[in-house]
This record gives sequence, C-alpha cells and structure tokens, in this order.
Amino acid sequence: MTKKVVLANTKGGVGKSTMAALLVEWLNHEKISVEIFDGDPNQSLQMWASYCQEEGRPVLSPKNDAQITVVDTAGAAGSAITWMQKADVIICPFKPNFADLDVTLSWFRSLNFELQKKFLFVPNMLGVASEQKRGIEDVRKATNEVHAGSLLEGEFLKNRDAIYPDFLKGNPKNFFSMGSRFDPAKKEAAAVAKNIFAKAGVLS
Repeated sequence: MTKKVVLANTKGGVGKSTMAALLVEWLNHEKISVEIFDGDPNQSLQMWASYCQEEGRPVLSPKNDAQITVVDTAGAAGSAITWMQKADVIICPFKPNFADLDVTLSWFRSLNFELQKKFLFVPNMLGVASEQKRGIEDVRKATNEVHAGSLLEGEFLKNRDAIYPDFLKGNPKNFFSMGSRFDPAKKEAAAVAKNIFAKAGVLS
C-alpha cells in the first residue's frame, strides 16, 4: 500500500511546493517509485511535473506502482484536512519568523491530537537572523506542550535565491544530477529528504 506524505501549512509562501518537488526528485534519484497529488488550486507541483515531462523527463510512476504519494496542499485553513487525515506523515515546512509562526502554531494547536501526532515540522528558507533560532525553539516548545509532533533536526534548506525560486520551472535533468554549481544545494536537499523519510518511517 502506498504511503502518503502530505505537505501542509495554513500559512502560504513557506515553500511547500518546492519542498514537495525536491522530495519527488530525491525519490526519483534513489529509484523509489512516486506519484503526486496536487491539492493546491495554484497547481504548482502538478505544473512542475508537467514541465519536466515536456523536457522529456517523466518524474512520476504509474499510480499502481508507486511506493510513495507526495501530496501538496493549499495554504488555507481547513483545505488540507481531508488529506491530512489520510496521511502517514504531515510535513509542515515553515519560515522561522514571528509573523509566519504565529499563524502556523495557532493552526497546529487548533488541530486534534491524532493529527498533531503526524506532524513533522521542517524549517525552510533559512537565513542568518537570530530571530530564526528563536523561531525554531518556539516550534520545539509547541510540540513539547501538546506531547505530539516533532521538529526535524540537522540540515535545512537555506535561502538560495539563485537556485530554489527557478526550480519549479522544470528541468531536463534530475536536480541531484545537476552540475557542481549546485553541489551545496544538492547536499542540503538530499540531507533534508533523507532525514524526512527516515523520521517519517515511510520507506522500508
């Protein structure tokens, strides 16, 4: 039975679609069959897959053959709940700043315990501001308060303006096969993907 990895955050603009596509790329690179479902009206993830297909590089497996389903959802309260209920793990990318986290953590606290248990918070688009360290600690405190959910530790996706914003335009090559200019980004993205799937326990 395919495992469902659902990316969700009621706050938009936190990089859900980019992270979802990077997870699909890593699964492809590791020869793990994957399908997607795009629950966001903007269809960013589905368009990325279509762009890759147009470049002559299919990134998805036949549905009946997929080991993992990666689900992208909209940044709107309530819109992701149906998929979250079906999820094996809920990946919640977040920007660790006060304005974003106020929305994200209020939403997390409003959810029932069964959903909270599935949460894996993943810091995203990190810079060097000290506020971001405090934001990560705020997430850690929030999961400890409700005794549910967890925070991904280790490598995170940094704010790489020259690389990640263009990623969803599609490419004829797998991201993890790109040239040496991409080495730092490839290293951190691979570490994030490995940590996510190891923590989620959705791969045998």
